[in-house]
Amino acid sequence: MSEPRYVYDGNIDKLAHEVEKLNRRAAKLGVPAIQLHIGEREPIFICPKCKDPQAPYMSTDPTVWGTEFKPEGHERAEVVIQGQPPMLAGWRFAAVVDHLSNGTITRYPFAGAEIDLTPYRGAEATCDHCQTARNRHETFIVVHDDGPEKRVGRSCLRDFLGHGDPSKLVGHLNLYGKLFALVEGFEEAGFDTGVTYMSLPVFLGFVAAQIRTHGWMSRGRAYEEGHHGATADIAAHAYWTKTTSPVLVPTGDDGVRGQKALDWARALTDAEVGDNDYLYNLRAVCTDDYIRPKRGGLAASVIVAAERAFDKAREIADQATKSNLHVGAVKERLTLALTLKQTREIDGYYGVSTLHKFEDALGNLFVWFASNPEIVPEGTGKRELNIGETMTLAGTVKGHDDYRGRNQTKLTRVTVPKAKKAKAPKKAAA
Repeated sequence: MSEPRYVYDGNIDKLAHEVEKLNRRAAKLGVPAIQLHIGEREPIFICPKCKDPQAPYMSTDPTVWGTEFKPEGHERAEVVIQGQPPMLAGWRFAAVVDHLSNGTITRYPFAGAEIDLTPYRGAEATCDHCQTARNRHETFIVVHDDGPEKRVGRSCLRDFLGHGDPSKLVGHLNLYGKLFALVEGFEEAGFDTGVTYMSLPVFLGFVAAQIRTHGWMSRGRAYEEGHHGATADIAAHAYWTKTTSPVLVPTGDDGVRGQKALDWARALTDAEVGDNDYLYNLRAVCTDDYIRPKRGGLAASVIVAAERAFDKAREIADQATKSNLHVGAVKERLTLALTLKQTREIDGYYGVSTLHKFEDALGNLFVWFASNPEIVPEGTGKRELNIGETMTLAGTVKGHDDYRGRNQTKLTRVTVPKAKKAKAPKKAAA
């Protein structure tokens, strides 16, 4: 099953009508009908004139903006491609390769269709059937049960097989290819904007503005958590409507933030990209200054990816100045001044524990897994350590290992040592 997508307004009926036409063709071909589930329609409202920084741009509740504004009413329906990739005569429709002026982007229309698309990166749009390179917008990857894999142009799908029943296979693949293109096209149409391209630097400014205010929300997470919209979709809507909401109007700093991320993606080398499909596609989509709206989700993620890379580079540079030694002997009880650098909850077999990462004054790394992290005396109870807080702690050395090239000392039974009471002075002899 594919990831859910939303289709809006009149495009819902158009998509349903097109699917009916495709299934009539499937019936004539004698192949299974294509499987697309169009969910129930629900009302959705947008308010591009609302200036409240905390208000969403889209909501199922028309009252969230108060009585001052009259939100625009729309409809939406969730669509999902269901079932397995089409298969006929042992061939499976596995992926599509989009050919751009600046490279290629590979995509999988069906969950589970995992193949290595690295050989198609940057390659000419050659068809394995006719062996010619043309100005093709896309080619289709089909895989046989026995292992062979072919890349076929749309016009050659009709006769690339020389055995079996190619008309049915071609028909089946073409139907699903058109279905996938329809879903993407109607999703891209949005609220009937009718606009073909977005300025990437300007769009990233809107993305940066949304991240600055509300943080990053991917489409997958937005769907799982029932959020009103992914960051990329909210930013795209602001881009098209030129909303005056302070949340969505980029500042100069937002523009700089987006441009830095764009420069980072464009400067990625082949060695840095390696076999990472995400980085390859991200670099390809960021090469041009104008993108199609359906690339907005991928393009928007460049800010998150770039800043993660910036943080990693700073961490590596910072670690180069720090001591990288194991401290103490196993089972030795140490008392040290440690600064808490990071915490993370770990869901394990025995429940949830909290991983603490500390550093001493020299920069040596210590880790401690705690089932109850509240150890710091506070009034009549205890509290957890705060990130950046330095305290004198006692802990027993459990072991020594390394994590990503950095030595770390593992502690257990970490406590806050009790302050020793000062001894009363001895009385002078009479």
